[in-house]
Amino acid sequence: MKRSVLPLLGILLVALGLLTIGIFNPEIRISTDLTVSRSEAASFHVLSSPSNVSNWIEGIGRQEALVEHPERVGNTYRLTHTDGTEWEASIEDLEDNTRIVMTLKDSRAEMRVEAEVFPSSGGTRVHFETTIRGTTIFYRTLMPFVKGNISKSQSRINQNWVTLIESATESLVGAWSGRDASGSEQLFEFRTDGTLDWKVSSDAGVFQLINLLYLRNEKVHPETLNLSGFESGPLAGLTLYGLIDLSRPDTLIFDAEAGNSDDPSVRPTGFTDSAVTYIRVY
Repeated sequence: MKRSVLPLLGILLVALGLLTIGIFNPEIRISTDLTVSRSEAASFHVLSSPSNVSNWIEGIGRQEALVEHPERVGNTYRLTHTDGTEWEASIEDLEDNTRIVMTLKDSRAEMRVEAEVFPSSGGTRVHFETTIRGTTIFYRTLMPFVKGNISKSQSRINQNWVTLIESATESLVGAWSGRDASGSEQLFEFRTDGTLDWKVSSDAGVFQLINLLYLRNEKVHPETLNLSGFESGPLAGLTLYGLIDLSRPDTLIFDAEAGNSDDPSVRPTGFTDSAVTYIRVY
């Protein structure tokens, strides 16, 4: 009788030990870094692009938008893995060109990924803090035993990010300063939600246009940029149809002509002497 009890006791002790792991070690944390040659803005543009949400998890075959906002915080997506499982991904926090926080959930685990960009010699360092927590005691118990596999998966994801960032176009988000032919200083401040502020300082004074709208087309060459939402002044009711060149680091060349909102034919066919060169401020 005693002999039959001992194996059972051993099994119970093992089960209790595993349960204790799930209680006292309910999550795993992984810190990783990658370095790229692109600017902080270009790197963040890739990390925060809605089209790249599926790249936060390895093996995602399909992405569907459930909720989307212009400012991106609160955006939620359904990600379908190649094995048929589904994840729900949400952007919890976002600071332009600085930091993004993403949460991802399925029936087994909850994952929180925070990515921050920092300047580094010759480019940008991206730091990832990943926290994974099992949704039940059973999955929490398994967490410590799969940390190695998760770390390897994170390394492969990081290499994917490197490829995407290195091949990405430069981001407009941030502030750009330049002088036009008259000597007036111009400052553009582009935001992630598709709005911008435009400040012009000249001998005649300073004027500022806020909450204008911009629309960039990266699929054509040269790229196009439309500015609209002018409510007063000589551009009221018109749209600026422009061309942009972002081929040089932290440099924006912009040339445009004003026209009616339904007449893009006024757009310059190439860069002219009126083009203004802007340098990134941040």
